[in-house]
Amino acid sequence: LLADVIVVNNDEISEKEQVTVLSDNLNPIRITSKERTIADVLKPASRIEEEVKVSALKRYIADPQANVNRLRRIASKQGVGKILDDYLARYLKEG
Repeated sequence: LLADVIVVNNDEISEKEQVTVLSDNLNPIRITSKERTIADVLKPASRIEEEVKVSALKRYIADPQANVNRLRRIASKQGVGKILDDYLARYLKEG
């Protein structure tokens, strides 16, 4: 099962960029927030396929709990603010 785990970033992650969810065995585990995850996959070093990046961003924006200002703040902090803005301008106008 752990073979499916890929470490994208090994830096310390602030508490504000984490959420706690329950595993399949009902154990609490900490994972990165949706916003931090999107910022991480937008990093050039992530090597995530383009269609996965676009799909993740579109799904996030469609979520009623999406907070684009928070996403922009975290993306800027991670050094991918310009990349995020490019994606928002390019793909989200398509609907």
